[in-house]
Amino acid sequence: MIRKPVGVALSSLLAGAMLILAGGPALAAPMPDSGPVTGGTAVELTAPAMDVTFTQVSAGNGFSVALGSDGNAYAWGANDYGTLGDGTTTPQSIPVQVHAPQGVTFTSVSAGYLYALALGSDGSIYTWGRNNFGQLGDGSTTDSLVPVKVQGPAGVTFSQLSAGDMQALAIGSDGNTYAWGANGNGQLGDGTTTPRSTPTPVILPSGVSFTTVAAGDGLSMALGSNGLTYAWGRNSQGELGNGTNVDSSLPVRVLTPVGVTFSSISVGNLFAVAIGSDGKLYSWGDNSSGRLGDGTETDRSTPGPVSVPAGLTFRTVSAGVWHTLAIATDGSTFGWGRNFHGYIGDGTIDDRFTPVRVTDPAMTTFAQVVAGDNHSLALGLDGQTYSWGANSFGELGDGTVSPRRAAGLALPPETVVTAVTFDGLPGASLIETSPGIWQVSTPAHAAGPVDVVLEWTFGGVAQTPIIYTSGFVYTDLPVNPPIIDPPATPGTPATPGDPTTPGSAPASGGSTGADAAPAVSATSAEQLATTGEPWPTGLLVLSVGLVALGMVLSLRRAATVRRR
Repeated sequence: MIRKPVGVALSSLLAGAMLILAGGPALAAPMPDSGPVTGGTAVELTAPAMDVTFTQVSAGNGFSVALGSDGNAYAWGANDYGTLGDGTTTPQSIPVQVHAPQGVTFTSVSAGYLYALALGSDGSIYTWGRNNFGQLGDGSTTDSLVPVKVQGPAGVTFSQLSAGDMQALAIGSDGNTYAWGANGNGQLGDGTTTPRSTPTPVILPSGVSFTTVAAGDGLSMALGSNGLTYAWGRNSQGELGNGTNVDSSLPVRVLTPVGVTFSSISVGNLFAVAIGSDGKLYSWGDNSSGRLGDGTETDRSTPGPVSVPAGLTFRTVSAGVWHTLAIATDGSTFGWGRNFHGYIGDGTIDDRFTPVRVTDPAMTTFAQVVAGDNHSLALGLDGQTYSWGANSFGELGDGTVSPRRAAGLALPPETVVTAVTFDGLPGASLIETSPGIWQVSTPAHAAGPVDVVLEWTFGGVAQTPIIYTSGFVYTDLPVNPPIIDPPATPGTPATPGDPTTPGSAPASGGSTGADAAPAVSATSAEQLATTGEPWPTGLLVLSVGLVALGMVLSLRRAATVRRR
């Protein structure tokens, strides 16, 4: 690299300490910006601040997935089988970025049982995690730690998807609905109970296409273009909503209340919930722990009303494995069902057989809520993400594994500085001293300006390094100036044995005792003046002291002579 002269003014070097970060805000230059060539200078740098918020969240079995405002997917919690899609099986209690294929961003996400789906900006579906029944849709039953592309029919793109327990659903651009994965209860809707590792068309009712799909535990559901609701798969607790307890491998009609159609549906574990055209909530299927919200634990095989507070209507609903969450049109959030880990969010662990208010964070309400296995997620109108319930694997995303019974903040993805180099040499003792502020110790280096390079990750993914051009200047150590003996005092005659006379020694019979000063040779001083070579520090100090003592004694003798 080209080096500037060491003597150049630091102000001119600082002008070159520019941050190279395309499209990002300017960051403060390293401080201090100079230090000795021996290294060891503690330098502080500011980490980049990434403004990413979540626009959609989905709760799975012990893990969570979210869509970021930057088009990336993020995940946290349990990571068995690669559930987080970050290329590892390490659980995370803070969101990490899903490793999307090069050039692909995501537009929606859905979490299932130990696997997840994401709809790509290219119209393809990408999946990762557990694949024991082919639920990844890539033609295999091999788990994947990173997203793989679902092998859909040639020329077909997808517009909506849903991850169930171990089966997945999606709506194709050709008007068909596709399903793949486990099929032991006929939940793929193809008239068989054979699992599929690639998308297979659901056999639709004559003249009907599906506009919305929702997958649950062995059960699938859809809204039809004719305004009717259809379900297929397991029906042991009446969850198909057709008045029977018989499984179906083909879509059957859900028996909605007279005069009511459903505008939104959500499928849980052995039960389902829906929002009616009248704004009310309806539920059917298994009712253990009060998950149907009607005040009882009695199962029902057709939709019935949820016992909501009088006058309320609802705009969104989400069924989990054991509980349900819903947002009313007035902005208030309600929950009901099992509450063992506090996942209803009312501050208790008491099961609720009718809807109760979820404790909203101060100063905000929720725009979206989702119920998972044993935890819940929400997006606040303040742009923050909230979570509550079980947290054994870090699924709440708050940096801990402690459960909580009311909504608390989930953390955003972390920015971590992984290395700082000075002209390619790594700094030492890298540590974050306060949020966003990192400190590093400089290595030894020759004098002159050097580039400082900050390497960092966001959400666990390496980002483009930040370069501070001429961001630090190494300076030479200062040299002590030579010290030379002062000349003899003018007017004072040199006498034999005078310690200020170069090369003299005390005359025979001369003064002894306290008035006698040791002889000091100026040879060293003359050498120093000639060669410019510095003395050793100890010898220099001793010589200066002896010279000063000699001058004092000379003055005392002169004063004595004058008095006589």
